[in-house]
Amino acid sequence: MDRKIISFFFLLFFCVNGYAQYTSNSHTKQLKIIGDTSQLDTLSLVPGFIKITTGSGIVLDTSFYKINYAEGLLILNRSSFVKNNFIADSLIVSYKTFPYLFSSEVKHKDLSRIKPDLFGNVNPFSYTIESKSDDIFKMEGLNKSGSVSRGISFGNNQDMVVNSNLNLQLSGHLSNNIDILLAATDNNI
Repeated sequence: MDRKIISFFFLLFFCVNGYAQYTSNSHTKQLKIIGDTSQLDTLSLVPGFIKITTGSGIVLDTSFYKINYAEGLLILNRSSFVKNNFIADSLIVSYKTFPYLFSSEVKHKDLSRIKPDLFGNVNPFSYTIESKSDDIFKMEGLNKSGSVSRGISFGNNQDMVVNSNLNLQLSGHLSNNIDILLAATDNNI
């Protein structure tokens, strides 16, 4: 019974691996010569890996065509065909492609959403953040000072440590009869 289970899993493993998808960047295409420009592929072509032959197997010289590698275009030079008395109605093209179309426009932000600043600033396309002053100590006659600091410490034989420090000093009048003098400190590791 154990041998049957082991052989079942063994066969299952090889069957799953047998259906792996084979992807290649090599392509062969037969083109009918209709116009001067033909789209070979929707991806960019790899330079140096293009071979163009006629239906009878004659390899074309590079004087008969130009290739736009970024856009995947084949541009035939009709004057070379006429000059060499060369007649062909179809071509066989072998080529390799990159996985991207390098001539396509790729952008992180939509530039049409940028609006000019018409208020006369030096940089008309700057992005400014309006700061809201949410001061929790908005009282007249109250003096405040202090600092907040955060830090990370680590070394060879120790764990990472996060340090936090708060120092706050307040002094002044809260109302006619109430004065305050405060020094608050908090250190956390």
